[in-house]
Amino acid sequence: MRQDRESRVAPSRIREYHTLVREDLVTAREEHLRRFRDAHIPLYPTWHGRTHTASDIHQRVEELTKRGATVTVAGRLRAKRTHGGSTFLDLHDGSGKIQVLLQRNIVGDERYDLLDALDLGDILSASGAVWKTKAGEDTVAATSWILLAKSLSPLPDAWAGLQNGEVRARQRELDLLTNPDSREVFLTRSAIVRILREFLTERGFIEVETPILQPIPGGASARPFVTHHNTLDLDLTLRVSPELYLKRLVVGGMERVFEIAKNFRNEGVDRQHNPEFTMCELYMAYATVDDLIPLTEELLTTILTNVRGGLSFSYQGKPINFTPPWKQVRLGDALKEATGIDILTEQSPTPYLQYLQRQKITPPTTHTVPVLIDELYKEVLRKQSWDPVIVRDFPTSMEPLAKRREDHPGLVQRIQILAAGMELLKAYTELNDPADQEQRFSEQEQFRRHGDEEAQRIDRAFLLALRIGLPPTAGWGMGIDRLTMILTDRAHIRDVITFPLLRPEP
Repeated sequence: MRQDRESRVAPSRIREYHTLVREDLVTAREEHLRRFRDAHIPLYPTWHGRTHTASDIHQRVEELTKRGATVTVAGRLRAKRTHGGSTFLDLHDGSGKIQVLLQRNIVGDERYDLLDALDLGDILSASGAVWKTKAGEDTVAATSWILLAKSLSPLPDAWAGLQNGEVRARQRELDLLTNPDSREVFLTRSAIVRILREFLTERGFIEVETPILQPIPGGASARPFVTHHNTLDLDLTLRVSPELYLKRLVVGGMERVFEIAKNFRNEGVDRQHNPEFTMCELYMAYATVDDLIPLTEELLTTILTNVRGGLSFSYQGKPINFTPPWKQVRLGDALKEATGIDILTEQSPTPYLQYLQRQKITPPTTHTVPVLIDELYKEVLRKQSWDPVIVRDFPTSMEPLAKRREDHPGLVQRIQILAAGMELLKAYTELNDPADQEQRFSEQEQFRRHGDEEAQRIDRAFLLALRIGLPPTAGWGMGIDRLTMILTDRAHIRDVITFPLLRPEP
């Protein structure tokens, strides 16, 4: 009866689960803990004796049964059923569930009576032979069992689990224990990263690591987090991008490099943004941005085929199709058609602000033209995209690190790939002219003086590297979190990050 009462404790909205579990259930668990302590049984022993996982037993049950092998399993107790002198336990480990049978006449009265003090969520081990019940259930007929860790807080409902998204993100351990779909999300994320690494390594890319603590935040237009190193008395920032360091490695002769990097940007939190996020950035010497398009199509085709089984599936109830080649559009053409503004000639902020006002879109706080074009791009073009689309030919002022088009110096050789209303990937032919790069950095500093706190800074170390000589190079950055959202059908980025940043509770 106590077990049934515990399973019904599932408040629909909770702040911290452990603060709202019923007091009587916690008290009962503490009493059970005292029973083990009074019996001089260690509550949290050091132990390393598992011989088989649940999956091992299911896969080898006939062999193990035939030779009468003794196995030792360990896991979390998720169900307990007593019938006379026999008790069945369901233990869950990382590979699945295994049933354990404990009988009074086998383990003895003292150990059998202690089973009453076990609670759902306790972690224990059991040893014995493997057999199948009449119902065909693979079972360990245990001759002994050991408590490995006592659970003092009841688990959420085993069937309903945790339903509130914020609570699931705050207490991911409970989410994983009670929601199998969350476990699948993070297994899928792991598979995405593994396939990505294999794909790039097979094509000659070398995985590297670059600094997270940086004296100058470079490689992206973003507001950084600032910290301080006491010994050196030095202000530092958490990286917003690994880009400039990766390109310095290319200067050093590492012609194909990539990094799966944690980046940090001091920005808002919403459905698509978390201040700490994961990207893969790669750089390939002797290439242009056009070389990266087929590479990217092949990469995503490989990931989707392995993870989703195909290139066409449903995301948030709407079909999406990643079959290449993907549609390409020019940013200027698309925005002119949608808004009537020619971003290639219009250098006054007024028409942009008027359009945003007519559309009842809150304008950004900074009114420089590049920021306003970016706002139009996000609101008018990006949000309307669904199937993958490649947007190209961005104004030079919007990308200080990309090479100009030789036939149109006002545009850079940059693309963005949009899908499901999100920016999935940005790529460009890298600017390798140190004089042009210094001028473009100086223009960014002008934007900063006009209030754009996200404009990039002059990085003298990077300029010195360019003077040594960066070969013609192309590079891109792809968001791992957003790709995982699409492949796992999740609407919020917090659902694909194990521990996202959330507002502190009052």
